[in-house]
Amino acid sequence: MTQAATDILQRNKSLCAKRDIWFPMWQSLADIYYPNRGGFTFPILAGQETQQEIYDTTPMLARRGLATAIDGLLKPSTNRWFWMKAKEDQINEDDEAKAWFDAVGDRMWSAIYDPLARFIQHSGAVDNDLSALGLGYLWIGENKNRDGLNFRSIHIGDVAIDENADGQVDTAFISRKWTARQAFQRFGEKAGPKVMEALRQDNKKADELFEFVQGIYPRADRDHRAKDNKNMPFVNCIVALKDEHIVEESGFQEFPLAVPRWECAPGEIYPRSPGMMALPDARTLQAMGHTLLVGGQRAVDPPTWVADDAMLSAVRTHPGGLSIVDPESVRLTGGKPIGQLDMGANIPIGREMQADYRGMVGNAFFKDVFNLPQDQNMTATEVMERKEEFIRTIGPTMGQLENDYIGVIVRRVFGILLRASVDVRGNPIEGGPIPPPPDILAGRDAQFEFMSPIQQARKQIEAHALAASFQLIGPVIELQPETADNIDGDEIVRDLPEMFNTPHKWIKSVEKRDATRSARQKALAGQAALAQGQQVADVVKTVADAHHATAKGSAMKAEAMPSA
Repeated sequence: MTQAATDILQRNKSLCAKRDIWFPMWQSLADIYYPNRGGFTFPILAGQETQQEIYDTTPMLARRGLATAIDGLLKPSTNRWFWMKAKEDQINEDDEAKAWFDAVGDRMWSAIYDPLARFIQHSGAVDNDLSALGLGYLWIGENKNRDGLNFRSIHIGDVAIDENADGQVDTAFISRKWTARQAFQRFGEKAGPKVMEALRQDNKKADELFEFVQGIYPRADRDHRAKDNKNMPFVNCIVALKDEHIVEESGFQEFPLAVPRWECAPGEIYPRSPGMMALPDARTLQAMGHTLLVGGQRAVDPPTWVADDAMLSAVRTHPGGLSIVDPESVRLTGGKPIGQLDMGANIPIGREMQADYRGMVGNAFFKDVFNLPQDQNMTATEVMERKEEFIRTIGPTMGQLENDYIGVIVRRVFGILLRASVDVRGNPIEGGPIPPPPDILAGRDAQFEFMSPIQQARKQIEAHALAASFQLIGPVIELQPETADNIDGDEIVRDLPEMFNTPHKWIKSVEKRDATRSARQKALAGQAALAQGQQVADVVKTVADAHHATAKGSAMKAEAMPSA
């Protein structure tokens, strides 16, 4: 066993020890909120029923509701939720740069939502993990043929993580299990002696599972000029656990895992979920569900009492059943040798209490926030106030997830597509996933902004404020028209796409706008010249007609005078 393999296994053991203390809590949460995602303190067998102790599905529905809301608020599949821009504001005003940013965003969107990438399925699983357990792991990589993306959710019990000094997750040790046949397909003879020994036994142990540990962490010492896998910013090292030797060593340009975390307490790496707050209420709901089920059954089919020695046959309680009784017992019991027990059950009170606990569990998962009461008669101002309330409540949490979740996704995807667009010498590949950038972006850094429904609500609030400002400014402009010179209409119009999440290509470039204005001014100037010329012609014609009329009148007078 090499020293590198020893160090990786020792680091994995240390990080797993810090993670395993959370297993009992995660198992308790999974039992109630997400039974199929358990397996922390005991394994889940294939086909095993996992909901035997569930009497009320409200916690599972609340978890699913929050997961759906996370998907809809952060990464709705109906419209693009990220935009690319330069860090320098002046570059963002360039129309070529805007067009390239829009094109890159479209290419990334298509790659992410390619059905073969399976982003929707696996990110949905991560959303459910995040809602129930407080964190999730989404693998972002390339497919086997390296011609598309590949997303995969990983069970949180298989990953141990660590943070850097800035509190960002930059280290992950993943436990993976492959059969001997799968390990050989992936690593060949490097899979290890024990794997090869299992394959040589006439395929009798080809399906035997072998565990591997994959370590991903920042590379401490590397040559920044080298472009090989072993000099990338992040180490990727896979160790066979039984043989204790390295079977693969490579690297990553970006950290390949998105690790969304709900709420971390100071000093803790692993977070706490909304379900932890509601766990006592969720447990009470299960107990109440069981009690009400038993109570309802007793009310519908109550227990039966029988006088001692009153029955000559078995008590047959099924419909149409005939029971034979002793006449003497009938006489001694006042005509009732058999009867039903009055349990005194108060089902309505139990149902009211159950409804209260259901509401508390739902509110812990923000059901009251996502389902704000709507009134068809609300004014635009009231609608904006509701949106502001929604943002104040859920905005901070979603803002954190934007950076740790979808931010990691888009940056990793951009890096993969960008590297697939150039050859080994850095020259653009014709027809690559990302087109060559314009000259103005050479050597410039870019960043991503997210236009989730929350961000759209913020932009709509800004637009509403703009409209309200114009309502106040309008009367002032009517009194003093020169005050309109303070308003830059061009800047307002060019900022509208960001407010309403519309493509920049819908707005003309500055050059096209100026050309249109120049052509319009020339056309108006020509029309004015024609109009002025026509006016001059009309005046000349009028003067000529008047002169002609005067001359004609003088001639007529001369003809009318008698000759001398």
